[in-house]
Amino acid sequence: MTVTSLNARAKARLAEKMIPLAADYACAMRDEDAEGLARRLESMSRQDLYALVTVLGAMVDVDQPVGDLLDWVTWEDVPSLACLPPSRTAASASARREEYARLRAEGASPQEAADELGVVRRTVDRYEVAYKRQREAVA
Repeated sequence: MTVTSLNARAKARLAEKMIPLAADYACAMRDEDAEGLARRLESMSRQDLYALVTVLGAMVDVDQPVGDLLDWVTWEDVPSLACLPPSRTAASASARREEYARLRAEGASPQEAADELGVVRRTVDRYEVAYKRQREAVA
């Protein structure tokens, strides 16, 4: 049986079943290597894999710039992503962090810097932590 052959109610039940797995998998992305992540998927049916991908996609805030979505990634530190080259989006996220630090050093408040860069509060919170660490390292 394929996902496309399921009725709406069965699809909804399958998606609900995948929510905890998707949340767990998203967390594991930060901690496990590619082989560990693959082992999590190997025993899943094709139907469950499709449902998992659908739920993971639904968990993405598509209103955010891709760079913000990947901003947590430090490509060398995430085992599952170590095989991937840094992307242009990662570079643009790095450039935004640097621009945030410049704006803050020039006296902008965190909110003013966020408004200037067009980033959400969650991103500003991460940038602010990095900014304070950078200032402490220099002091």
